[in-house]
This record gives sequence, structure tokens and C-alpha cells, in this order.
Amino acid sequence: MNKSQIKWDMYVRALRDFISTNNHSEIPSGFVSELNGNSLKLGAWVGYIRARGRANNLSKEKYEELSSMNTWFWSQRKPGPYGDKNRDVSILEARKSGKSLQSIANDWNLSRQRVHQIVRRLEK
Repeated sequence: MNKSQIKWDMYVRALRDFISTNNHSEIPSGFVSELNGNSLKLGAWVGYIRARGRANNLSKEKYEELSSMNTWFWSQRKPGPYGDKNRDVSILEARKSGKSLQSIANDWNLSRQRVHQIVRRLEK
């Protein structure tokens, strides 16, 4: 087995563990998984793999392996809703306190872009 396949298998195992624990595959882009003493940037990997899958740049076997997983989806993550005033104020306060957009996005299960839009809208 080559290094590429070993790496693939590790990330797929981490993905299966995440899905099993959380009952979904909406992994925040900054999420890091620990597996056998290895830190895997699972969120970044999932985003990369989804983009490759949508562009038909994955082998048929890998595409089918992921497609067969419970809760897996190929589409991009939805940016999240507008309109929750309490949430939006909390997001702005977190940003003003120095928290990163990605960290806030992970806390609220939103995209980083949506957090940025909320902050900009409230700062006006």
C-alpha cells in the first residue's frame, strides 16, 4: 500500500469516526481530528475532497466510498441564516474581543463568509 492510500485511509477513518460521533458530516473547516497520535486537518481535507468530487477529480472508487457514507454530501456548506439578532450580537462581540472569523464560524456552525457578513452588517 502506498503513502497516498495510507493517508486516504486515515482521513476516511477519521471521517467515519466523526460521523459516528456527531451523526452528520458537516465538519467545520478548522476541525482537527486526532487519530493514532496523528493530528489530521479533517475539516480542510473534507472541503478539498468535496471540491475534487464536484469537479470529477476523484477516482470512481473513492467517490463511491464517500458517497456510501451515511449523511455524506458533495454540495458546499450552506452559509447559514440571517436574522437571529441575539446570535448576531454575540458574534459581533466575539469578533470585537479578538476571536478569529474561523473560530466564531466553528462555534456557531456557520461558514466563515457568513460570520464576516454578519459582522460587517452590524458594524455599519
